[in-house]
Amino acid sequence: FTHVKFQVAKTKGLGIITEAETIDNFPNLRKNLNRVRIAYLLAELIDRMTAEWQEQEEVFELLFKSFNILNSKTATKDFILNFEIKLLKLLGFGLPNPPLTRQRLETHISTIIDKPLNSKKLS
Repeated sequence: FTHVKFQVAKTKGLGIITEAETIDNFPNLRKNLNRVRIAYLLAELIDRMTAEWQEQEEVFELLFKSFNILNSKTATKDFILNFEIKLLKLLGFGLPNPPLTRQRLETHISTIIDKPLNSKKLS
């Protein structure tokens, strides 16, 4: 997982990266397999729940802050749960009916993304 800034030259196809600069490579996150697994889960949730080519600045900020927390080793026990709640609210999907449990949240997300997450297999 790396935060980069890059320039893309438009072409008839996908475009060509002409310049790239690493902003942060989250070195502490990379040293812990469980934190890598969590980062992959967060990225996969965003990938599955957002539309391609639509700017989502608030979602990017949520992911960036979350990666920084994982990198700083200050993640709490409810880190993933809190991330999922924030993501659902940001994207306008809302939350499942109360009481809000881990199982209800996972079921709610699975109905949105329509197929199982690959990162859940890493648990």
